[in-house]
Amino acid sequence: MSTDFSLRQLLACLNISVFDPLVEPSLKKACQIDAEQKAEKKNPFHSVFSLIVLQIAALLCFYGFRSHSFSAGLFFVLFGGMFLYKTTSQGYHYFFKIYFLAGLLLWGEKLFLFSPFLVAVLLLFFLLRNLTNPKARDNRVLSALWFFGVVVWTVFLFYPEFFSWTLCFFSLLGVLGLLFPLKNIYFREASVIFSVMPLFLLLVSELFCLEQKTFFCSRNEFLIAFTFFAEFFLLFFCLRTDLETNETFSFLFADFLLFLTGLFLSNGLSGTITLFTIAFFTDARDLGRSAIILFSCFLLTFFLSLPLSFLTAGWVCSFSGLVFALFYIRLKRFCLQENK
Repeated sequence: MSTDFSLRQLLACLNISVFDPLVEPSLKKACQIDAEQKAEKKNPFHSVFSLIVLQIAALLCFYGFRSHSFSAGLFFVLFGGMFLYKTTSQGYHYFFKIYFLAGLLLWGEKLFLFSPFLVAVLLLFFLLRNLTNPKARDNRVLSALWFFGVVVWTVFLFYPEFFSWTLCFFSLLGVLGLLFPLKNIYFREASVIFSVMPLFLLLVSELFCLEQKTFFCSRNEFLIAFTFFAEFFLLFFCLRTDLETNETFSFLFADFLLFLTGLFLSNGLSGTITLFTIAFFTDARDLGRSAIILFSCFLLTFFLSLPLSFLTAGWVCSFSGLVFALFYIRLKRFCLQENK
Protein backbone atom coordinates (compact mmCIF):
# COMPACT_ATOMS: atom_id res chain seq x y z
CA MET A 1 0.00 0.00 0.00
CA SER A 2 0.98 3.63 -0.27
CA THR A 3 1.22 4.26 3.50
CA ASP A 4 4.74 5.12 4.70
CA PHE A 5 6.16 3.28 7.73
CA SER A 6 9.58 3.53 9.27
CA LEU A 7 11.50 0.32 9.84
CA ARG A 8 11.05 0.61 13.61
CA GLN A 9 7.29 1.11 13.25
CA LEU A 10 7.04 -1.88 10.96
CA LEU A 11 9.00 -4.10 13.36
CA ALA A 12 6.85 -2.87 16.25
CA CYS A 13 3.70 -3.85 14.34
CA LEU A 14 5.19 -7.32 13.87
CA ASN A 15 6.15 -7.48 17.58
CA ILE A 16 9.85 -7.86 16.77
CA SER A 17 12.50 -6.24 18.95
CA VAL A 18 15.03 -3.99 17.23
CA PHE A 19 17.65 -5.30 19.66
CA ASP A 20 17.18 -8.91 18.56
CA PRO A 21 20.68 -10.22 17.64
CA LEU A 22 19.22 -11.74 14.48
CA VAL A 23 17.50 -8.51 13.45
CA GLU A 24 19.97 -5.81 14.51
CA PRO A 25 22.66 -6.41 11.78
CA SER A 26 20.05 -6.44 9.02
CA LEU A 27 18.43 -3.33 10.47
CA LYS A 28 21.76 -1.49 10.49
CA LYS A 29 22.43 -2.52 6.91
CA ALA A 30 18.96 -1.37 5.84
CA CYS A 31 19.45 2.00 7.58
CA GLN A 32 22.82 2.41 5.87
CA ILE A 33 21.31 1.66 2.44
CA ASP A 34 18.46 4.07 3.15
CA ALA A 35 20.91 6.82 4.14
CA GLU A 36 22.94 6.23 0.95
CA GLN A 37 19.81 6.39 -1.20
CA LYS A 38 18.71 9.65 0.46
CA ALA A 39 22.15 11.13 -0.16
CA GLU A 40 21.99 9.99 -3.77
CA LYS A 41 18.58 11.62 -4.23
CA LYS A 42 20.09 14.96 -3.23
CA ASN A 43 22.25 14.68 -6.33
CA PRO A 44 20.73 17.10 -8.92
CA PHE A 45 21.61 14.60 -11.67
CA HIS A 46 19.73 11.73 -10.03
CA SER A 47 16.26 12.41 -11.44
CA VAL A 48 14.54 10.69 -14.35
CA PHE A 49 14.64 13.98 -16.28
CA SER A 50 18.45 14.10 -16.02
CA LEU A 51 18.62 10.53 -17.35
CA ILE A 52 16.46 11.51 -20.33
CA VAL A 53 18.68 14.53 -21.04
CA LEU A 54 21.76 12.30 -20.71
CA GLN A 55 20.36 9.82 -23.21
CA ILE A 56 19.31 12.52 -25.70
CA ALA A 57 22.71 14.24 -25.50
CA ALA A 58 24.51 10.92 -26.04
CA LEU A 59 22.27 10.14 -29.03
CA LEU A 60 22.97 13.54 -30.59
CA CYS A 61 26.70 13.01 -30.13
CA PHE A 62 26.34 9.51 -31.58
CA TYR A 63 24.46 10.81 -34.62
CA GLY A 64 27.05 13.50 -35.27
CA PHE A 65 30.01 11.09 -35.29
CA ARG A 66 28.46 8.07 -37.06
CA SER A 67 30.68 8.59 -40.09
CA HIS A 68 33.76 8.08 -37.86
CA SER A 69 32.27 5.45 -35.59
CA PHE A 70 35.38 3.42 -34.77
CA SER A 71 37.89 6.24 -34.17
CA ALA A 72 35.35 8.53 -32.46
CA GLY A 73 34.03 5.65 -30.38
CA LEU A 74 37.54 4.72 -29.26
CA PHE A 75 38.32 8.32 -28.31
CA PHE A 76 35.05 8.84 -26.43
CA VAL A 77 35.31 5.56 -24.52
CA LEU A 78 38.93 6.19 -23.47
CA PHE A 79 38.44 9.91 -22.84
CA GLY A 80 35.13 9.56 -21.01
CA GLY A 81 36.12 6.42 -19.11
CA MET A 82 39.38 7.92 -17.83
CA PHE A 83 37.71 11.06 -16.48
CA LEU A 84 34.76 9.10 -15.10
CA TYR A 85 37.21 7.03 -13.09
CA LYS A 86 39.16 10.05 -11.77
CA THR A 87 36.54 12.75 -11.20
CA THR A 88 34.54 13.07 -7.99
CA SER A 89 32.42 16.05 -9.05
CA GLN A 90 28.81 15.16 -9.83
CA GLY A 91 28.61 17.72 -12.64
CA TYR A 92 31.80 16.56 -14.36
CA HIS A 93 30.76 12.93 -13.87
CA TYR A 94 27.48 13.65 -15.67
CA PHE A 95 29.29 15.51 -18.48
CA PHE A 96 31.89 12.82 -19.16
CA LYS A 97 29.26 10.09 -18.94
CA ILE A 98 27.55 11.59 -21.99
CA TYR A 99 30.66 11.08 -24.12
CA PHE A 100 31.37 7.66 -22.67
CA LEU A 101 27.82 6.54 -23.50
CA ALA A 102 28.09 8.06 -26.98
CA GLY A 103 31.27 6.04 -27.58
CA LEU A 104 29.52 2.85 -26.48
CA LEU A 105 26.65 3.62 -28.86
CA LEU A 106 29.06 4.13 -31.76
CA TRP A 107 30.71 0.79 -31.10
CA GLY A 108 27.39 -0.87 -30.35
CA GLU A 109 25.97 0.05 -33.75
CA LYS A 110 28.88 -1.58 -35.58
CA LEU A 111 28.70 -4.64 -33.36
CA PHE A 112 24.92 -4.84 -33.90
CA LEU A 113 25.42 -4.97 -37.68
CA PHE A 114 27.88 -7.81 -37.14
CA SER A 115 25.91 -9.77 -34.52
CA PRO A 116 22.71 -8.49 -32.81
CA PHE A 117 22.75 -11.52 -30.53
CA LEU A 118 26.20 -10.59 -29.17
CA VAL A 119 25.03 -7.04 -28.36
CA ALA A 120 22.02 -8.40 -26.48
CA VAL A 121 24.23 -10.79 -24.50
CA LEU A 122 26.64 -8.00 -23.53
CA LEU A 123 23.78 -5.75 -22.41
CA LEU A 124 22.28 -8.59 -20.41
CA PHE A 125 25.66 -9.16 -18.76
CA PHE A 126 25.92 -5.50 -17.69
CA LEU A 127 22.32 -5.54 -16.46
CA LEU A 128 22.85 -8.64 -14.34
CA ARG A 129 26.11 -7.22 -13.02
CA ASN A 130 24.36 -4.06 -11.77
CA LEU A 131 21.46 -5.89 -10.13
CA THR A 132 23.43 -6.50 -6.93
CA ASN A 133 24.78 -2.95 -6.59
CA PRO A 134 22.33 -0.57 -4.85
CA LYS A 135 24.26 2.48 -6.11
CA ALA A 136 24.11 1.55 -9.81
CA ARG A 137 20.57 2.82 -10.42
CA ASP A 138 21.39 4.84 -13.56
CA ASN A 139 23.37 1.98 -15.06
CA ARG A 140 20.49 -0.42 -14.40
CA VAL A 141 18.03 1.91 -16.09
CA LEU A 142 20.19 2.43 -19.18
CA SER A 143 21.23 -1.21 -19.57
CA ALA A 144 17.63 -2.43 -19.11
CA LEU A 145 16.30 0.11 -21.61
CA TRP A 146 18.90 -0.72 -24.26
CA PHE A 147 18.62 -4.46 -23.65
CA PHE A 148 14.87 -4.25 -24.22
CA GLY A 149 15.33 -2.11 -27.32
CA VAL A 150 17.98 -4.35 -28.88
CA VAL A 151 16.01 -7.56 -28.28
CA VAL A 152 12.73 -6.15 -29.58
CA TRP A 153 14.38 -4.56 -32.64
CA THR A 154 16.21 -7.80 -33.45
CA VAL A 155 13.00 -9.81 -33.19
CA PHE A 156 11.11 -7.26 -35.28
CA LEU A 157 13.73 -7.36 -38.04
CA PHE A 158 14.50 -11.07 -38.21
CA TYR A 159 11.65 -12.89 -36.44
CA PRO A 160 8.51 -10.71 -36.80
CA GLU A 161 6.23 -13.66 -36.05
CA PHE A 162 7.58 -13.66 -32.46
CA PHE A 163 7.11 -9.92 -31.91
CA SER A 164 3.98 -10.34 -29.74
CA TRP A 165 5.63 -13.15 -27.77
CA THR A 166 8.61 -10.90 -27.03
CA LEU A 167 6.44 -8.04 -25.76
CA CYS A 168 4.44 -10.44 -23.59
CA PHE A 169 7.61 -11.99 -22.19
CA PHE A 170 9.07 -8.65 -21.13
CA SER A 171 5.75 -7.45 -19.71
CA LEU A 172 5.33 -10.59 -17.64
CA LEU A 173 8.97 -10.44 -16.51
CA GLY A 174 8.51 -6.85 -15.34
CA VAL A 175 5.35 -7.68 -13.38
CA LEU A 176 7.04 -10.68 -11.76
CA GLY A 177 9.90 -8.42 -10.68
CA LEU A 178 7.44 -5.99 -9.08
CA LEU A 179 5.29 -8.58 -7.34
CA PHE A 180 8.01 -11.02 -6.26
CA PRO A 181 11.16 -9.00 -5.40
CA LEU A 182 14.24 -10.99 -4.49
CA LYS A 183 16.48 -10.29 -1.50
CA ASN A 184 19.56 -8.17 -2.31
CA ILE A 185 18.52 -8.01 -5.98
CA TYR A 186 17.71 -4.49 -7.19
CA PHE A 187 15.45 -5.29 -10.12
CA ARG A 188 12.75 -2.63 -9.57
CA GLU A 189 13.98 -0.14 -12.18
CA ALA A 190 14.30 -2.85 -14.82
CA SER A 191 10.85 -4.16 -13.85
CA VAL A 192 9.29 -0.74 -14.44
CA ILE A 193 10.96 -0.46 -17.86
CA PHE A 194 9.98 -4.00 -18.88
CA SER A 195 6.38 -3.30 -17.80
CA VAL A 196 5.94 0.10 -19.46
CA MET A 197 7.83 -0.28 -22.75
CA PRO A 198 5.68 -3.13 -24.19
CA LEU A 199 2.59 -0.96 -23.65
CA PHE A 200 4.35 1.98 -25.28
CA LEU A 201 5.18 -0.14 -28.35
CA LEU A 202 1.61 -1.42 -28.37
CA LEU A 203 0.42 2.19 -28.47
CA VAL A 204 2.79 2.92 -31.38
CA SER A 205 1.42 -0.15 -33.13
CA GLU A 206 -2.17 1.05 -32.74
CA LEU A 207 -1.23 4.50 -34.05
CA PHE A 208 0.31 2.87 -37.12
CA CYS A 209 -2.87 0.88 -37.56
CA LEU A 210 -4.88 4.12 -37.64
CA GLU A 211 -2.68 5.22 -40.55
CA GLN A 212 -3.25 1.86 -42.28
CA LYS A 213 0.42 0.90 -41.91
CA THR A 214 -0.24 -2.82 -41.80
CA PHE A 215 3.42 -3.88 -41.42
CA PHE A 216 3.23 -3.02 -37.71
CA CYS A 217 -0.31 -4.24 -37.06
CA SER A 218 0.26 -8.01 -37.06
CA ARG A 219 -0.24 -8.83 -33.39
CA ASN A 220 -1.46 -11.87 -31.53
CA GLU A 221 -4.37 -10.18 -29.76
CA PHE A 222 -5.38 -13.27 -27.80
CA LEU A 223 -1.84 -13.81 -26.49
CA ILE A 224 -1.52 -10.19 -25.36
CA ALA A 225 -4.95 -10.23 -23.70
CA PHE A 226 -4.12 -13.49 -21.93
CA THR A 227 -0.79 -12.04 -20.71
CA PHE A 228 -2.54 -9.11 -19.03
CA PHE A 229 -5.10 -11.54 -17.64
CA ALA A 230 -2.26 -13.61 -16.14
CA GLU A 231 -0.59 -10.51 -14.67
CA PHE A 232 -3.78 -9.45 -12.90
CA PHE A 233 -4.20 -13.00 -11.63
CA LEU A 234 -0.64 -12.90 -10.25
CA LEU A 235 -1.63 -9.78 -8.30
CA PHE A 236 -4.66 -11.66 -6.97
CA PHE A 237 -2.36 -14.54 -5.99
CA CYS A 238 -0.21 -12.15 -3.94
CA LEU A 239 -3.24 -10.64 -2.17
CA ARG A 240 -5.32 -13.79 -1.78
CA THR A 241 -4.65 -14.23 1.95
CA ASP A 242 -5.76 -10.64 2.72
CA LEU A 243 -8.97 -10.72 0.71
CA GLU A 244 -12.43 -11.53 1.97
CA THR A 245 -14.77 -13.78 0.04
CA ASN A 246 -16.64 -10.98 -1.75
CA GLU A 247 -13.34 -9.24 -2.57
CA THR A 248 -12.00 -12.49 -4.03
CA PHE A 249 -14.97 -12.82 -6.37
CA SER A 250 -14.68 -9.12 -7.28
CA PHE A 251 -11.01 -9.58 -8.18
CA LEU A 252 -11.68 -12.63 -10.33
CA PHE A 253 -14.67 -10.98 -12.03
CA ALA A 254 -12.58 -7.85 -12.75
CA ASP A 255 -9.84 -10.05 -14.20
CA PHE A 256 -12.37 -11.72 -16.50
CA LEU A 257 -13.74 -8.33 -17.60
CA LEU A 258 -10.22 -7.10 -18.34
CA PHE A 259 -9.61 -10.17 -20.49
CA LEU A 260 -12.79 -9.46 -22.48
CA THR A 261 -11.83 -5.78 -22.77
CA GLY A 262 -8.45 -6.70 -24.22
CA LEU A 263 -9.91 -9.31 -26.52
CA PHE A 264 -12.81 -7.30 -27.97
CA LEU A 265 -12.01 -3.61 -27.37
CA SER A 266 -8.33 -2.73 -26.80
CA ASN A 267 -5.45 -4.62 -25.25
CA GLY A 268 -3.89 -1.29 -24.35
CA LEU A 269 -6.81 -0.36 -22.12
CA SER A 270 -6.74 -3.66 -20.24
CA GLY A 271 -2.94 -3.56 -19.97
CA THR A 272 -2.81 -0.04 -18.55
CA ILE A 273 -5.57 -0.79 -16.02
CA THR A 274 -3.67 -3.89 -14.93
CA LEU A 275 -0.43 -1.93 -14.67
CA PHE A 276 -2.07 0.86 -12.66
CA THR A 277 -3.56 -1.65 -10.21
CA ILE A 278 -0.18 -3.35 -9.75
CA ALA A 279 1.50 0.04 -9.29
CA PHE A 280 -1.06 0.94 -6.61
CA PHE A 281 -0.45 -2.18 -4.56
CA THR A 282 3.34 -2.09 -4.99
CA ASP A 283 3.59 1.63 -4.19
CA ALA A 284 5.21 2.40 -7.56
CA ARG A 285 4.10 6.02 -8.04
CA ASP A 286 6.05 6.69 -11.23
CA LEU A 287 4.71 3.50 -12.73
CA GLY A 288 1.17 4.52 -11.81
CA ARG A 289 1.60 7.92 -13.47
CA SER A 290 2.96 6.25 -16.60
CA ALA A 291 -0.02 3.88 -16.64
CA ILE A 292 -2.46 6.81 -16.41
CA ILE A 293 -0.76 8.66 -19.28
CA LEU A 294 -0.73 5.54 -21.44
CA PHE A 295 -4.35 4.80 -20.59
CA SER A 296 -5.36 8.29 -21.77
CA CYS A 297 -3.46 7.76 -25.02
CA PHE A 298 -5.02 4.33 -25.61
CA LEU A 299 -8.49 5.69 -24.86
CA LEU A 300 -8.02 8.53 -27.34
CA THR A 301 -6.69 6.10 -29.95
CA PHE A 302 -9.68 3.83 -29.34
CA PHE A 303 -12.12 6.73 -29.87
CA LEU A 304 -10.32 7.74 -33.06
CA SER A 305 -10.65 4.21 -34.41
CA LEU A 306 -14.45 4.18 -33.93
CA PRO A 307 -16.78 5.24 -36.75
CA LEU A 308 -18.24 8.11 -34.70
CA SER A 309 -19.11 11.68 -35.53
CA PHE A 310 -17.30 14.51 -33.77
CA LEU A 311 -20.35 15.30 -31.60
CA THR A 312 -20.83 11.68 -30.56
CA ALA A 313 -17.13 11.32 -29.76
CA GLY A 314 -17.39 14.42 -27.57
CA TRP A 315 -20.30 12.94 -25.61
CA VAL A 316 -18.43 9.66 -25.20
CA CYS A 317 -15.32 11.48 -23.91
CA SER A 318 -17.42 13.52 -21.48
CA PHE A 319 -19.13 10.41 -20.13
CA SER A 320 -15.77 8.62 -19.80
CA GLY A 321 -14.34 11.57 -17.89
CA LEU A 322 -17.31 11.49 -15.50
CA VAL A 323 -16.90 7.76 -14.92
CA PHE A 324 -13.20 8.07 -14.16
CA ALA A 325 -13.80 11.08 -11.89
CA LEU A 326 -16.24 8.98 -9.86
CA PHE A 327 -13.74 6.12 -9.81
CA TYR A 328 -11.02 8.49 -8.56
CA ILE A 329 -13.27 9.80 -5.76
CA ARG A 330 -14.15 6.26 -4.76
CA LEU A 331 -10.50 5.19 -4.74
CA LYS A 332 -9.50 8.26 -2.73
CA ARG A 333 -12.15 7.54 -0.10
CA PHE A 334 -10.97 3.93 0.06
CA CYS A 335 -7.38 5.06 0.65
CA LEU A 336 -8.47 7.49 3.38
CA GLN A 337 -10.39 4.72 5.15
CA GLU A 338 -7.37 2.42 4.93
CA ASN A 339 -5.09 5.10 6.44
CA LYS A 340 -7.34 5.73 9.43
